Amino acid sequence: MYKGPVYLANTKVIGSGIERGVAGGYLEFTISFYDALNNANPEGQANVSITFTPNMLTSHETTTKNSSVTMKYRITKALLNPYNVTILAKIFNITYSIPGSPFQVYIESG
Repeated sequence: MYKGPVYLANTKVIGSGIERGVAGGYLEFTISFYDALNNANPEGQANVSITFTPNMLTSHETTTKNSSVTMKYRITKALLNPYNVTILAKIFNITYSIPGSPFQVYIESG
């Protein structure tokens, strides 16, 4: 079977880092890209941009492996309102929003 190009509708974002966490602790999520037939490791690559609003990151690390991107980050301040995590993918010089983005992340006091 031949693999096709990245198909954003089949993109999956999983991990507690796009839902909730505790201030001071590390949170993590993984973005996995697939083609239109749900084959992993599609042809081509998506360049990923991740933005936190408000930006209160104290540290972060992004790892890319095959067709997935994992982000591990730390926020030290809990807010009354959720943080918004916006994930964009640039494919063939066109920027798209990842399905479900922006994600609302609730940070509780630690």
